[in-house]
Amino acid sequence: MYVSCTDWGDLYMPLDEQPGLTAIVRSVYKSPMSHLSKFMEDRQLSDELVSEAIGVSRVTISRIRRGKVRPDWSTIGKLKEFSEGEITADDFVDLPEGMRA
Repeated sequence: MYVSCTDWGDLYMPLDEQPGLTAIVRSVYKSPMSHLSKFMEDRQLSDELVSEAIGVSRVTISRIRRGKVRPDWSTIGKLKEFSEGEITADDFVDLPEGMRA
C-alpha cells in the first residue's frame, strides 16, 4: 500500500516508511468529539435538545458527543447549520495542526 502526501515527504513512499502516519491514522479512529461536547456544555444544551433541533435520535447525539460513533454527512451538515458553522466536518477528524483543510 502506498500513500501520496507531500507534507510527509516523497510522493508514493511505502506506507510502512511514512514517519508517524500510523499514529495519525489511529488517532482519527480514537479521537473524542470534544468540540461538540464543549459546544453543548458551554451553551448548556442537552442531547435531547440538540437531537430534536436537528432531527436525529437522542442516542445518536449522545454517541457522537462521547466519541462512540462518527456522524454521517447528513448529520454533520445538520450540526453545522444548528451551530451556525461552529461545528464542522473537521471536528470529527483528529489531524495535527496544519493538516486540516
